[in-house]
Amino acid sequence: MSKKPDFIAQFKAARRSAVPLIAVRTYDATAATRRLITTFKPETQEQLPIFTWNCCEGVQGMNKVSKNLAKGLSMPDELSGMADPLTSPMSMLLAIRKMPEDSLVFMHNLNRFWNDSQTKQAIWNLRDLLKALGSTLVMLIGPSATLPEGLGDDVLVIDEALPTEAELGAVVDARAKANDLKLKPEIREKAIDALIGLAMFPAEQALEMCFTDDSIDVESLWERKRQLIEQTKGLAVWRGGERFADIGGYDNAKNYLARYVAQVRPRAILLMDEVQRAFAGHGTENTGIKSGFVKKFLTWMQDNEIDGVLLIGPAGSGKSNIAKALGNEANCPTIALDLQNMQQKEVGASEENLERGLGVADAIARGRILVVGTTNNLTDLPVELRRRFQEGTFFCDLPSKAAQEKIWAIYEAKYKVSGPRPEHTGWTGAEIKTCCRKASKQGYTLIEAGEYIVPVCRAGAATLRELRLEANGKYIDAEGSGIYEYDQQEGPQERKVRKIDADVMAARGRA
Repeated sequence: MSKKPDFIAQFKAARRSAVPLIAVRTYDATAATRRLITTFKPETQEQLPIFTWNCCEGVQGMNKVSKNLAKGLSMPDELSGMADPLTSPMSMLLAIRKMPEDSLVFMHNLNRFWNDSQTKQAIWNLRDLLKALGSTLVMLIGPSATLPEGLGDDVLVIDEALPTEAELGAVVDARAKANDLKLKPEIREKAIDALIGLAMFPAEQALEMCFTDDSIDVESLWERKRQLIEQTKGLAVWRGGERFADIGGYDNAKNYLARYVAQVRPRAILLMDEVQRAFAGHGTENTGIKSGFVKKFLTWMQDNEIDGVLLIGPAGSGKSNIAKALGNEANCPTIALDLQNMQQKEVGASEENLERGLGVADAIARGRILVVGTTNNLTDLPVELRRRFQEGTFFCDLPSKAAQEKIWAIYEAKYKVSGPRPEHTGWTGAEIKTCCRKASKQGYTLIEAGEYIVPVCRAGAATLRELRLEANGKYIDAEGSGIYEYDQQEGPQERKVRKIDADVMAARGRA
């Protein structure tokens, strides 16, 4: 992932060039304002008319000069009847026209108002005036906000990067010293790793809450980070402790992914579960994700060279478990990306939610992300999306007999059950788990619990056959080596499943 230009250097260059309109995308508008003001020499800070504005407090002067000017700001005639008009963005934008030369005005969260046509026009009207005066309007906006139509060519956008590892390390050292602690090097590094991706203020707050008498509670620090991530619409962090050893079968996929994380060392796994649902109806205006939304996601993967793996298979086959365990194998978080939850009716809101979510993932992983998509239906996946999963497309068929033995052993131990097993030809890992759980929870024998399970190989036999035929010769076999070949399946379990398929197709033909 390419390094973004230095935030402060860009602002200084823009100020020297008398750029009149600047939008600063930041996670902390107040802290960003302070940083930008302190780029000026102390004597300049005292003489320069510097103002800040927000919709609750209105306009405020940041030094003696500007405080006196703020008190004497006259209200525009057309707004003179309003109560406390300088708390409205329109009144402030009009009042800026009467500020002196070389003024610097910081307006917070203006993106919440600028889709209004009058507000947008008022911003644009300031361009030539401020240029002539040598003044600058700095609009502090959210990290994923985008300029509305009509302002893109006239406003310079600057992104404030999140704190670097060195900056977070300095915070850890300073707070440890304040708490009279001498941290072990490994604890210090783990604490920094847990803070990566957070803005400075929440990082400091989370850190302060996790000091113990003699160290830092790193797991509590990670939990606070998970909570902050989940405040982003459409993101959730998996908290389970599964490892590949807890998943029976799919040895080929697990071995490949284990080697991938050992070599590439991703810092986040981004799980897109049942991705076909999110992209259903792509290209239409009535269902699914709109084209702009899809394009933004695909562009993000391509521009940032994000790796992707696609897992295909019937429901309950364990695809999601692989992705969830992968984060623990890589010692990094597995973040679930719910694209459907990001969609909103308001114009541009869905794209903004997506950009914010991807920005959070980028910040946490510093660009080292592996996207894992799962699906049991390829029909609704756009071809251009499939092409992004260049690390491999694996087909997760029903577990083999050997894999089933491993799965039974895992769940019998977990739920503390034993005894004769029911006939389980073609059962998925999810169905074996359900059987063991029922037996443990309700006091059944395994055979009795099995009487209340209808396996997907029967309930969805026709769909399963179509999925296998689609995968035949096209995708990597998640269990054995090489390309998946449906016609060369061996063993009594697979033959029986194929007979079920044949019976179903014959019945459909008679119908």
